[in-house]
Amino acid sequence: LIRGLDGIANANGPARLCKVLEIDRRFDRHDLTERRELWLEPGGRRPPETVIRTHRIGIREARDLPWRFYLAGSAGISRPDRQAEARTSAARTPAHLQDS
Repeated sequence: LIRGLDGIANANGPARLCKVLEIDRRFDRHDLTERRELWLEPGGRRPPETVIRTHRIGIREARDLPWRFYLAGSAGISRPDRQAEARTSAARTPAHLQDS
């Protein structure tokens, strides 16, 4: 999950994000733990953020794997999965408060 990109134009989705941030093939096999040009920062989920887990899109193989994650309501998503969002919302709502 990447925070802070919702305000960046044309950065919704991984390909567009890479284009905007100029992440290209020169970063192949780049160690993201070494804190050089490109690295990962530790972070954590802050309530009331909801992480949506759904199937991968825009690929030919392994489409059925639920390895796509994003924050509900994020503008940085190219194609929100409304069904996954509804399932996640229902799972987080106590049964006595759900619509019948």
